[in-house]
Amino acid sequence: MNLDLEDFEVAKKLKELFLLKSSGKLSIEHKIYQSHVASIFYEKGLIVSAQYDYKKNLKAIFQLFVDEVRLNPYVFHFEPLVIDQTDNEMELSFEDLIQSIQSLFPLHFSAQALRPPTDLKMILDQKLIDQAHNLDGLEFEIASLLVDEHEVLTIYNHSPLHEYETTLGLASLRKKGLLKVISEIRS
Repeated sequence: MNLDLEDFEVAKKLKELFLLKSSGKLSIEHKIYQSHVASIFYEKGLIVSAQYDYKKNLKAIFQLFVDEVRLNPYVFHFEPLVIDQTDNEMELSFEDLIQSIQSLFPLHFSAQALRPPTDLKMILDQKLIDQAHNLDGLEFEIASLLVDEHEVLTIYNHSPLHEYETTLGLASLRKKGLLKVISEIRS
């Protein structure tokens, strides 16, 4: 699937602030629920920091694009601010951002076939404790989330990883037999 990212509302707003060489905070709200979902900080048109739920920087911005694909409309509010350079976590131009986002979508779409249903509860198998040294970084990150969270939807919402990384980590733990489905969530 080839997406023209510059047609996204998120991209249009980010490009506008880049071209104007803006400095400040872009607050992004979910249009339907009228709730704050993300903040992106700019300094002289460059993105220097971003936050979306538990995701930061490029992962946060990528999630905005993913959610827009899912037809989540946004409302944007820009507030000019003087940005303290010590808070800068990156310096990303619009062109570099689009190139990075474009490279992530194929990974995202390929992992969708492995994504578990969101209405499941999962737990780690006890043998995981004995095999913790055999986990890769992705598996360890997901295992850490599973200590406190058991519902698939909550795991995705609280993961600081890309959505596709969370999916691949869950699939890998399941393939190793270290993850068990314990129930479906009843509504």
